[in-house]
Amino acid sequence: MLELLLTRTEDRELVRAAQGLRFLVFDELHTYRGRQGADVALLIRRCRLAFGGHDMICIGTSATMASGGSTESQKREVANVARTLFGVPFDETQVIGETLERATLETDFSDQSVIQAIRTAIKTGASPPDSYERFRTHPLSSWIESTFGVTTEEKTKRVVRQALGDCRETTVRSKTWQS
Repeated sequence: MLELLLTRTEDRELVRAAQGLRFLVFDELHTYRGRQGADVALLIRRCRLAFGGHDMICIGTSATMASGGSTESQKREVANVARTLFGVPFDETQVIGETLERATLETDFSDQSVIQAIRTAIKTGASPPDSYERFRTHPLSSWIESTFGVTTEEKTKRVVRQALGDCRETTVRSKTWQS
């Protein structure tokens, strides 16, 4: 639509009104790949010219831009895409990632009393705890969050989303808890 506005004579007044545009925001940045990415990159450069926005700030959002590697390597990858797409210098310090917090307590899953509490909860089919605090502190809740939800990145100590492949080892251990 933006490209259409830049090319139609009937929209010239709108383009004039947008002179000095400060921000251009692109949602779902991960979708701008291949031919579509090249088209959008050229569109951004045409917008800079048309709106007189040589200092225009481009912002891209994406929940799934990079998923492998450390937080630092993900930020570098996103910065490389932004640099290519936006056509301006861009580095990992300009990439804002999500900030996660554990809802449950970090638990030592090698502790026999923890293993027994999880076994008991699974085998008896007990109802979940009736208060948030009891739910949050229950070893089974912690195991579920640690297995399928979040993990702590070793190098940065940041809480990050659990990668699906990382769940295999813990899932195998869970089978031994049930036996």
